[in-house]
Amino acid sequence: MNNITGQNVSFRGVSISTALPKRGINSTQVINWGRETINQLSKDKYDTFESMNKGLSKINEEIERERKKAEKQPWPWRAYKNFTLENKDIRLKEAFNLEQERRLKKETQRVSEIGKVVDQVEEEINTIDQKAVDYRARVKANDSIERLRVANSAGNGGFETMAGYDSEKNILKKYFISRIKKEEAGYNTSVPGSVLLFGPTGNGKTTFARAFAHETNCNLVPLRLSINKENRHEIFMDKLMKTARKSEETFKNTRKRTIIFIDEFAKVSNAQSPITKDLNKFLSTCSEKYHCTVFAATNDPLKIKMPLTGSNSVFPYRISLDPPNKENKTKILHYYLKDRLPEDTNYEEMASYMEDIEGKIGSKFNIAQIQANMEAGEVKNITVDDVYKRIDQMVPALDKKSQENYNTAVEKLMINRVSE
Repeated sequence: MNNITGQNVSFRGVSISTALPKRGINSTQVINWGRETINQLSKDKYDTFESMNKGLSKINEEIERERKKAEKQPWPWRAYKNFTLENKDIRLKEAFNLEQERRLKKETQRVSEIGKVVDQVEEEINTIDQKAVDYRARVKANDSIERLRVANSAGNGGFETMAGYDSEKNILKKYFISRIKKEEAGYNTSVPGSVLLFGPTGNGKTTFARAFAHETNCNLVPLRLSINKENRHEIFMDKLMKTARKSEETFKNTRKRTIIFIDEFAKVSNAQSPITKDLNKFLSTCSEKYHCTVFAATNDPLKIKMPLTGSNSVFPYRISLDPPNKENKTKILHYYLKDRLPEDTNYEEMASYMEDIEGKIGSKFNIAQIQANMEAGEVKNITVDDVYKRIDQMVPALDKKSQENYNTAVEKLMINRVSE
């Protein structure tokens, strides 16, 4: 166990890669609903025919009992009773046949419903498969863009590629990055084995991990839970351990620590995950044993089924990635437009204009959409009026519900904030 006191940092990073698309959560729900419906219809069908067979058996048993009673009566009465039983037998069989016809008609309708559900599920599966292909292509394209931007940016591609937030950067340099630098230089020091990054979509969790790795001269290895493979949690854990062992080899040869970036961590360690216990143990020992640090990113930190606060927390550092306020909007706008607009452009006024829009709508802009809209178009062919027109066309991505969920997470997890 590392003995570092838990730290909370409020950090807002600027995304330098296009926001990734959301995956088909609704499609998955439809598939699960379809399977449940098919199973229930099949069960209902079995129960219906089972009930019909039991009903027919009861009718036959009743007729047989009446016949036996009639056989014990004198002949004239027995003949009359047999005639009555034959009529009753005919009426019961006719009634049963009608009931059977009605139920078979109902089952035919159910079979038709099953067919429609199967068609819908099949369509949704095809849609999900296509989304997965598009998603992987998007990730590959974003990685290429990211590498190109870092290669052409000033400095070492670390925090200099992220606009503003100087106070938060200084906190990380003081409490965290300095230890990694000492470790690389050959000093014995304790470095955290795990960091929790959380915040709404599009606020730079992935970009922050990359910039941090560049800033600290660490290797960066991204890992993600597979979307559709069986035993995907076990496969993920196997990849994590292989990465950790390779991290230790790298450290022995170069003294470089490895940052393992795990996106959508709430899916890796939720209530249904079979690897939470093993993962908890790994996060508690990976720094000393393998010289690696896990950056776990998520939009839903409260869904993680691991101790996040207190003495048992496996995340000594928790970093909240907030939507940009006015000061940070100003710096983001300047960062992306400084080479395209006149030097005397009032970026603070632009930021105030965006704040007014947020106040009227009740939603907030995220960093990814600001970047995407400001970088669009020809490199030099843009004016201040064009920027304001683009702002007017933007719709704040973070609605009130997303902000409330995020604020709840901040309130529960960011207990002991640190300062410069």
